Amino acid sequence: MTAFLANENISRTTVDILRESGHNIVWVADSFPSIKDETVLSLARLENRIIITFDSDYGELIYGKKMSPPLGVIYLRLNTSDPAEPAQLILKYLSVLANIFDGRFSVLTKNGVRYKLL
Repeated sequence: MTAFLANENISRTTVDILRESGHNIVWVADSFPSIKDETVLSLARLENRIIITFDSDYGELIYGKKMSPPLGVIYLRLNTSDPAEPAQLILKYLSVLANIFDGRFSVLTKNGVRYKLL
């Protein structure tokens, strides 16, 4: 199963759903509250995890500041009040291709996914 690092802005519901689906997920809010984005990026890289976030700053860190990327980044561009929706979308794409997020900066919306290679 995929190893994820869920940023602080990801809901506990999403984290729980992904864990219940068998994924190895560390949640910043539990393990490393208030760490900087650069530290999240480094931790994900060190532990070979895919970052899940609502924060667009990771694109700037990777492409603008040329920081070394992690295995992948899932940037959620969702305007939803449903805390389960991010997990449902991620699981939907993983069911099609298990490594769909590997090596990619993926932007997930309700209408689909687009990505840029890391």
